[in-house]
Amino acid sequence: MQDDVRISCLSGFEGKPVTIRGWLAGRRTGGKIVFLLIRDGSGFCQAVVEASSPDAFSNAQSAGLESSLAITARPVSSKLRSPNSM
Repeated sequence: MQDDVRISCLSGFEGKPVTIRGWLAGRRTGGKIVFLLIRDGSGFCQAVVEASSPDAFSNAQSAGLESSLAITARPVSSKLRSPNSM
């Protein structure tokens, strides 16, 4: 597994498993999806958590703003709306 990656460096790891650590800056819930806005001192990114991962989904729904988070995922580019395009 890769060491922790700063949000500002995510574009170099697209499609590869990485772990980011940061704080929950915002959350939107839409049915079976939770969108988390995460910040780490180098920037912001959005994480998408689906109900098909029950433990992660429950944690995403209950985490308080400014909670510290560690998220392991495969970054994908989103040029439309996501901060930092990841």
